[in-house]
Amino acid sequence: MVKVNGGLKMINKETIEDITALFSVSEAINRIEERLIRIERMLLSSHPQKPVNDVMLIDEALKFLMENGRPTSRSTLYKETSLGWIPSKRIGKRRVFSRKDLKNWLDTGMPKQIELDAADRLAERIGKYGKV
Repeated sequence: MVKVNGGLKMINKETIEDITALFSVSEAINRIEERLIRIERMLLSSHPQKPVNDVMLIDEALKFLMENGRPTSRSTLYKETSLGWIPSKRIGKRRVFSRKDLKNWLDTGMPKQIELDAADRLAERIGKYGKV
């Protein structure tokens, strides 16, 4: 007899077999779960983590440039990429930037913002007056 909800209930042989089977299933599930955890750990330790995504869109490139000491505006970035001063590529209608290429460009002495502004002013004078 087993106490259920404050009363006693008779347990027959089939009920005991059912309970035993449930414990066996539960134990089997626990063993399977432990093995899956071990397999997952082995897989994670044998494969290196994914690298940081190398491809950036315009907003990510602006943030990257700011974080690396070359803050610029969206319009300036578009202009400088269209002139070929900043490395980028077009995929369909989107302008994309390679994190690695931008880092290399920054490390190899990209034109400074002051020099670019001076070049813009010179280009405006040439446009207005024909010659400087």
